[in-house]
Amino acid sequence: MNATLPHVRIAGKTGTAQRIAEGANGYVPGQYVSSFIGFLPDCKTKIACLVIVDRPRGVYYGSQVAAPVFKNIINRTLNLGGPSWETMVAQLDTSEAVKTVEVPDMKGHPVKEVIEQFRILGLKAEVFGDSTTVKNQIPLGGARLNAGSVVTLYTDSYTTDRTGQIKVPDLVGKTMREAVQNLVQVNLQVAVSGSGIVTAQNPRPGTFVTQGAVCAISCNR
Repeated sequence: MNATLPHVRIAGKTGTAQRIAEGANGYVPGQYVSSFIGFLPDCKTKIACLVIVDRPRGVYYGSQVAAPVFKNIINRTLNLGGPSWETMVAQLDTSEAVKTVEVPDMKGHPVKEVIEQFRILGLKAEVFGDSTTVKNQIPLGGARLNAGSVVTLYTDSYTTDRTGQIKVPDLVGKTMREAVQNLVQVNLQVAVSGSGIVTAQNPRPGTFVTQGAVCAISCNR
């Protein structure tokens, strides 16, 4: 996790959302608002921090853009007065330090090759889709994760029409988690009713919609 400090327990939540168009309806294609909010549950001094990054360039997930800023702010805060936090950490047992790994960009590589590469690096892979080639991944290449973390791999690519609209995937029969992951992959918003397996969706599979459109799914156990 990019908000992690050695020997500090952090509770937090990332956020990634498409940017609402100003003075118009809908969302701005390719523009995002990334965020991270967190606090230190074990700290006697109550510290909470919210980081919001408007229109980040390149990588835009909150875990990769806002979380490192949170980490730097908390690190500076802990160093205000008294011994340096880094000095105190250096005096502790370094065997407890968390190893971090830089995630490689594996888009276009065979799934089996990626899984083996992640195993060597100390990462785990979660695969969605039926193809044998990685089309997308979360987090993107260049992010740093704790050893043992999971990288989500997507192997299905969804087509667009001539106007660049997104073709809504068929979600019926998938778990709620799989459906949400599929919609996020193609830059669609999701509204969920119930939990469990998807039994209905709107718009219908194969419908072309604009990026950021909302797809409503109904789920039952």
